[in-house]
Amino acid sequence: MKKTSLVIALAALLPGIASAGAPTAYGQWTIDAGGTIATTTGVGGTAGCPTGMTCSATPVSDVGFLQTQMTDATGNTYFQTIIADAPTGTATTPPFSSENYVKSGATAGGIAAQQIIASSDTNGAMKSTTTLAVGTGFNNGTENQVTMSQDLGDTTGEFHAGFGYTKNSAGDASQTTLNEQLKTAAGDFATSFVATQDSTVNPTSGATTLAGQKIDIAMGIALNPVGGALTDQTFSLSLRGGTQLTAAGGPATINNPPGTGNATSVTWAAGETADNVVIGQNVTDAGVFGYGDISNDTTGVEISDYSLASADGTSLYTVTGTNPFSVNSPTGITVPTVTIP
Repeated sequence: MKKTSLVIALAALLPGIASAGAPTAYGQWTIDAGGTIATTTGVGGTAGCPTGMTCSATPVSDVGFLQTQMTDATGNTYFQTIIADAPTGTATTPPFSSENYVKSGATAGGIAAQQIIASSDTNGAMKSTTTLAVGTGFNNGTENQVTMSQDLGDTTGEFHAGFGYTKNSAGDASQTTLNEQLKTAAGDFATSFVATQDSTVNPTSGATTLAGQKIDIAMGIALNPVGGALTDQTFSLSLRGGTQLTAAGGPATINNPPGTGNATSVTWAAGETADNVVIGQNVTDAGVFGYGDISNDTTGVEISDYSLASADGTSLYTVTGTNPFSVNSPTGITVPTVTIP
């Protein structure tokens, strides 16, 4: 049976299909140079079947096409359809793939699907992923969810740029994430930028409310000329606000005695805005310098410290409770850690 006619026939037989989130992880399959697709054995899965599923012994297959009926441990039945282009040359990732699931016997319509476009050569790689979940059978009853991510980087990992967007119909909440990273292979130079913004839309007025934001900027420079002399510099800025600062934390206390007029500690609570700045420099035979500042912009409480004894900004603070400035980068993205030798 042709692929197109099979999909049409399946849709006609299953008027009540529903799915709003893949019942098992995407990508548990392979495709060879000839276009043959095969599901892989997941952890705890049956032979040649994704995690937690029992699959039909006679899936429908064609070049670049595979359709499998699978059942989970509670008896729910799904139809998994995979369409992909065969990789060429030395590539192992298909340049295009589409994977979707429909659920048999449910009362609400829906589908869970993921499409990936990828390319790579000797200079670098590009990958764009879109995931769509529509329906009420999964995803905690949420009607619609869209996730998009784009990733661009070179083969050495020295350059990376990423974009992510997620929208969930629960309260019309959305999140946008931007990430850029540039560093040398030897670690002599590194800079990164990560920004995440949450927003909600009022379904009645259509007004958009900024629910929270998170910004991380880090930069490091290390010059080590012949002779062992060191010239190192670091700068980092972190900002948390709104829903990105969800847990009560602090106090954060300066280890070194603060200057006259400064508070001794800073605390923060959910919904507030807090920021942290660290600057450090270490030059052999010239001296060490460090500066740190942490503040709660909502309450106006701030402490800062200058140090000629340490250029490592992390040693300036003792943080108890939840630290809102711990880097939580997007999946698959590593923000370089800036350290001073």
